[in-house]
Amino acid sequence: MLIRKETIVGLFIIAAIGVFFYMTFQIGTFRFDRLRYQSYYVYFNDISGLAVKADVKISGVKVGWVESVELINNNQQVRAKAMIHKKYQLHSDANGMVRQEGVLGSKYLEIIPGDPLLPTIRSGGTLMKPSGDASSIDQLLQQFKKITSNVEEVTISLKNVFGGAEGQERLQNSVKSFDNATAQLGRIAESLNRIVVNNQDNINSILGDVRDFSKDIKEQLPTLIHDISAMSHSLSNDFNHLTSNFDSTSKSVGDITDKINNGKGVISKLINDQELSRDIKTSVEGIKEYLEKIRRLTIVVDGHTESFHSFVEKNNFRNAAGEINVRIHPTDDYFYLVGLYASQKGSLERIETIRHWYDGSCNAIVPDDLPLDPHDRLKFAEHKEKTIRHMDSFLYNLQVGKVFGNVGLRTGLFQSTLGIGVDLTIPFGQNLHFVSSLEGFDFRGRQRWCDTRPHIKWINKVFFTPNLYMVLGADDFVSRQSKSAFVGVGLRFGDDDLKYLASKIPGLS
Repeated sequence: MLIRKETIVGLFIIAAIGVFFYMTFQIGTFRFDRLRYQSYYVYFNDISGLAVKADVKISGVKVGWVESVELINNNQQVRAKAMIHKKYQLHSDANGMVRQEGVLGSKYLEIIPGDPLLPTIRSGGTLMKPSGDASSIDQLLQQFKKITSNVEEVTISLKNVFGGAEGQERLQNSVKSFDNATAQLGRIAESLNRIVVNNQDNINSILGDVRDFSKDIKEQLPTLIHDISAMSHSLSNDFNHLTSNFDSTSKSVGDITDKINNGKGVISKLINDQELSRDIKTSVEGIKEYLEKIRRLTIVVDGHTESFHSFVEKNNFRNAAGEINVRIHPTDDYFYLVGLYASQKGSLERIETIRHWYDGSCNAIVPDDLPLDPHDRLKFAEHKEKTIRHMDSFLYNLQVGKVFGNVGLRTGLFQSTLGIGVDLTIPFGQNLHFVSSLEGFDFRGRQRWCDTRPHIKWINKVFFTPNLYMVLGADDFVSRQSKSAFVGVGLRFGDDDLKYLASKIPGLS
């Protein structure tokens, strides 16, 4: 059976697409295992060819990849973001360096994980120990060029000195001068030999004087020993006096020790009172644990605007709003959220209907106790229900959340009403990622005129940089009259960004 050309072309295209996807995942363009990796920031003065998607290794073993490389501090420094598998922990003295596989191999980031006894660095943290910059081939060539230039200068100097007929003459003169110096040394040696021979008697006389001196020393030795003995006796007396003083001091120390053992004084209570010691130990451990929690605490500030497309219910204007939230993370997967929501349409205030019934004597009676005879119901006073809109008012958010990988759940107060929310984060590249949120609140519809349906809001944030994003979505899209699309822009700042901004404020750096 013959295969049609269209079938062959289709199979070829499917095979090409399969190869394309295989190569894409092999080189790491798309990854679906990011949840198993943690991010760390490493700072360099020069990375010399380290590229995005380069390998990250520990002791030569690949443990991740380089997620991003960017210039900071007015292009004076390079910040590399490394993704490292969660099973490899980095400690507070960890550092990184750029290395190369062989002379012509690719560059990779080598991580020194640090001392295991020191605290670990959380995900998104920075390697504070200075990193080692790479030695590029260009630098080595520059050094080799300088060495070559120095050798060339030395060679030229030697050539200028010894080159040509004049140089050869200088060299011959130097050799002759060396021969003359050698002959002069020989003559000096002969002169010294003659001096020793001619002064043999004097040398013998000196040796005789040395023998006489030794004899005198031998005769004076008993007197010297006596003097040393007297000095030793004096030192012994001084040592005995010092020992008696030490005994007195030891007695004082013993008295202090007895007081401590008998439970007298503050030091004794600290040593002997086991309960007090445990309390102090517990307090110190509590302080250490509290300081560790503060060190691990991270803060994210997020604010955005919302410009609505449709008119506000029963009002001839389009709404505009702004929201700012502060997320406090005690841990990576748990957070608190506090924020303000301000809108032009504001909020509603309702005044309920209240009716008071009166009998014939103008006494107020309870409705359940009303007489059956309708003629006894003389009259009632009524306050009708009123709804007042407060324009340009503030609402507040107070929520608690839990993170499960790329999904986050929130519950608490949404725009001053009880609600729930879910966030989905989808990464697309080095800086580009997408966050889609669905929120439900105001389940009785108290913020609308005549609609008791819950308030459902869909928010989408498209991040072009780690800090700047665009907002688009649909607000209250299940209501009868208040549904509207909206767009806006937003800014998000993390711990590193806030520290950098604070360093630029006079008086805080």
